[in-house]
Amino acid sequence: MFNTSDYVLLQRYILEIINDFSYSEAKINADVNGDDRISSLDASLFTRKILGIIDAFPVENIIGPSKPTNLQLIKTTNSSATISWTESISDVDIEGYKIYNNNELVGTTTDTSYTVEGLEIFSENIFTVEAFDKNGRHSGKSAPLRVVIDFVLEEDIVIDKDYELGDNTIYLNGFTLTVNGTLKQNSGEINLGEGNLIINGDFIQSGGIVNVESGKLYVKNDYLI
Repeated sequence: MFNTSDYVLLQRYILEIINDFSYSEAKINADVNGDDRISSLDASLFTRKILGIIDAFPVENIIGPSKPTNLQLIKTTNSSATISWTESISDVDIEGYKIYNNNELVGTTTDTSYTVEGLEIFSENIFTVEAFDKNGRHSGKSAPLRVVIDFVLEEDIVIDKDYELGDNTIYLNGFTLTVNGTLKQNSGEINLGEGNLIINGDFIQSGGIVNVESGKLYVKNDYLI
């Protein structure tokens, strides 16, 4: 982007050229072709000189890096998400990338992938990435990537109360999830895999999916669909 800082740099650059412009002992040398007259030919020559100045202006001071593209999710855990993207292009070296979650800066990297830590189970995260080059110029932010942190069991877990599952996913991952109360599933997905889901109460499923696969589902009271 061409901003206020760029105009200041351009002004300084042009002023240096003007200060170096040739002078006679008595007057400013407006007579570019040296015929002792100010004519259209002088104007033409002066125009060429200005165009040469513009062409010689360092492009890297004007053009910033392109936006990162192809932002995608690589993997998630219960508390992290790893994302990657396609590198940006700039006329000077890319210095790095800034990673944002819900418009808040969460980290920087020189790579084209990053792991965001400290996320909460079932949290909704909107990631964007912004490139910056060695001149301190930034690209626009990438297209957003929405990531919801699923609940992947890493050990047996007991929930000593009623539990309601919304638009989320639970992976038992070979472990046992025990709910000492009523489990309500309005949407979302429960994947038992090779794990066990034990419900010491009612299982009320008004929506969503339950994939039993090779796991086991135990419901002490009623299973209402």
